[in-house]
Amino acid sequence: MNTSNIKCILYILLTISYFFNFSYSQKIDTSFKKDWILIDSFVNKDNLTKTALAKVNAVYTKAKQRQLPQQVIKALIYKMELESRVKEDNFINSIKTLSDEIATTTSLSAQSILYTLLAKQYETYYQNNQYNINQRTQTLEKKKTDITTWSKDDFTTTILKCYQLALQHSTTLQKTMLEDFDVLIIYGTEKRLRPTLYDVLAHEALEYYKTKINNYSWRGGGEQKNISNSKALATEDEFLKANFIVNDSLDKDAKALQLFQQLIAFHKKDKSPEANIDINLERIVWVYTQANFESKDELYVNTLTEIANNHNTNNTATQAWFLIAKYHSDKAATYKPFTDTSNRFEYTNAIKIVNERLKNNADSCEGNNNMRALKKYIVQKSLSSKIEAVNVPDIPFRM
Repeated sequence: MNTSNIKCILYILLTISYFFNFSYSQKIDTSFKKDWILIDSFVNKDNLTKTALAKVNAVYTKAKQRQLPQQVIKALIYKMELESRVKEDNFINSIKTLSDEIATTTSLSAQSILYTLLAKQYETYYQNNQYNINQRTQTLEKKKTDITTWSKDDFTTTILKCYQLALQHSTTLQKTMLEDFDVLIIYGTEKRLRPTLYDVLAHEALEYYKTKINNYSWRGGGEQKNISNSKALATEDEFLKANFIVNDSLDKDAKALQLFQQLIAFHKKDKSPEANIDINLERIVWVYTQANFESKDELYVNTLTEIANNHNTNNTATQAWFLIAKYHSDKAATYKPFTDTSNRFEYTNAIKIVNERLKNNADSCEGNNNMRALKKYIVQKSLSSKIEAVNVPDIPFRM
């Protein structure tokens, strides 16, 4: 056979191979779109829970075989929800399902999501059974596999550990864009504020850290521990330099502050400042509500003012101006004509801030819309006070 014939045969074989592979790859459905449409139909229209569950298990098996972690997790979420409809108190089974999946998954991003889901399962179980759980005393047993015997500290310890493990591969998560897990995420109106998987999972952890219920100080039955370190409410650079020590493994406040530091440091280098502004505002508002040091009012206004001035043309920063205006409005609400007149003109100060900011930037955004609503509230309250101040004959003066 001459060289030209060999080349011709090789070309034909390569062409056939290419079209065969292309055709085959086209037939592989990695989104399982038709399956999910059918499953949703079984669940929402026909109320065929067991039929839907069987279909979900089939999708899970195929996704696992094809190494599609997004679809595996979606199938697990459906599976746990559907099983809860046909099995009473399915939380323990769901916890085992997630734990088994974590042990076998090879994707670090998927593992992080699974740890977050596991934390949520423990949280929900505790919330549903907290009265009985809070009656139990802490035991010294090193390894407890039966959660029906756990104390509230056992749950707090485990949940905190799950969130810690969920964020342990932070570098990988910070490089993972949300588009990689589209099938699992319902986007809000401000997607740019949570651009990476790290942001989403870190905020899930933050929500738990910030929630006072289950806080470790409940062990003693006294008041919950508040934030006494004024650096927690400092400006961004000072806050990042602060050292918030976790003296107790169950100290959620300190863990929240440390995570705020990590999120702010991560977004400090962003080209667009929106995510950094947003996380700073969240930090400032939360710390202000938890702080017990004397200078918290001054620090609160000063730190918000720095953000507002440093990002004067950014719409996300308009929320800082709103918070400052609201601070003055809240102070005005404490004004007492015959006893405490220190905050007599605070409504005027709030209106002044709102008018100046809306004059400079009238865009429709969260901060500006909040300022408009605040101004409307103050004006209506002022009008109501004036009407109430009218002295009607034979009726005592009203104010």
